[in-house]
Amino acid sequence: MKNTVVLITLLAAAQFVGRDDVAAEGALVIARDWGSTAWAFGMSVKSTPEQAEAEAWEDCQKTVRRGRLNGVCELKLRFKNECAAVAYGEDDEERRYKFGWSSGRDEEEATRWALSACSTDGRVSVPCKIEAIACDK
Repeated sequence: MKNTVVLITLLAAAQFVGRDDVAAEGALVIARDWGSTAWAFGMSVKSTPEQAEAEAWEDCQKTVRRGRLNGVCELKLRFKNECAAVAYGEDDEERRYKFGWSSGRDEEEATRWALSACSTDGRVSVPCKIEAIACDK
């Protein structure tokens, strides 16, 4: 994965852990550079969807600028009372990659669906692995 630029930002404020009276919202933003194996993403959990999206966008944009990606950050997923996962696979020799993301009731379900989405991306025949998981519950 030496050619990959990846930013993983999982920010769940400690004040929300274990509290049922505070709602959380999550967002996943992804940028791809179609001409290379470079990609970036930001994933955040905050108290409002606007805060989560803003932080995920900011983190993705920072990586795009640092890594000089030719990609544009796009909101791919909003999640509430769920978990989200991002999976990735790369073939360094071919300089090709694949990835997938999903949300689910819990970490196990989000992981399973993200790996499934990644494995059905037919660009590369390498296995996928989980890059990040975030839960907002």
